Amino acid sequence: MLNKISIIIIVKNERGIADTLAHLVAQEKPVPTEILVIDASHPDTLKDIKEKYSDVKWHQFVPKIANKSSIPEQRNCGVKKAEGDIIVFIDANCIPVGGWLTKLTAPILSGEEQITAGPFGSVNISSRIVSTKENLHEYLTCSGTGNLAFRKSVWEKVGGFDENFLYGSDVDFTWRCVDADYRIRSVPDAAVSHDWGTQAENLKRSFKYGKARADLLMKHPHRARKQLFGESIFVLVYTVWLLGLPLTFFFPWYPLTIILLMLRNINRKPIQTVMLNLTYTLGFLKRFFMKKILRIN
Repeated sequence: MLNKISIIIIVKNERGIADTLAHLVAQEKPVPTEILVIDASHPDTLKDIKEKYSDVKWHQFVPKIANKSSIPEQRNCGVKKAEGDIIVFIDANCIPVGGWLTKLTAPILSGEEQITAGPFGSVNISSRIVSTKENLHEYLTCSGTGNLAFRKSVWEKVGGFDENFLYGSDVDFTWRCVDADYRIRSVPDAAVSHDWGTQAENLKRSFKYGKARADLLMKHPHRARKQLFGESIFVLVYTVWLLGLPLTFFFPWYPLTIILLMLRNINRKPIQTVMLNLTYTLGFLKRFFMKKILRIN
């Protein structure tokens, strides 16, 4: 089989893509490789970076609906334009380790696997949005697209990324891959790091990802019990804490029980982690009640 790799980066105003491209250009290429950028920014925003990396294929993207998150649309656009039969996604602002591309794609090139994923870590802050624990296992139950590779035929079989999602379409995609009996092979030494920015940016992102988790569990209700009593059990814990806030009228000290949650995260930047978990849970609850109670799409 003649293999070609297409590395796809979706971007909207992230100037950190310049560092990502610099590292990608320097990567060892195990087979012929192209780099595609699907850019939803204003045409002039990243013009200087585009001109610097003239060998990169740059597509100026216009979403179907203005002012709506175009992330899954951009991903699908990138795969459609890709010439390679192996698709590799990495996010803007990500820095891959040396040999990343070779390590990530080796199980696919050898014919052993159809999908691989590497660790996706933060360079600056503990975040609920990113989890690298599961990447220690041989096979994963899901993955984001910050560090993901798969045969294009997989994308074709499962129907691509669901463009109804604002966020979370990557998890939905990999859940559907697993449901279609594909295995997501973990490649622990094919790591990328990501600068998540300021605490305020992390809180805003955490709220959006909480909303996305609600959308995901409503689309995949068969996963809800396992998720809410497993990986996402913190959502139930923080929901109980929030529902208990009216007790403050009778027990003024009740809000101080948040300290117990901080102690449970004593080794994970407790204040930041609790704040991220709270905003995530608030996003989850807002989206859940809007869709299930008010029936808003």
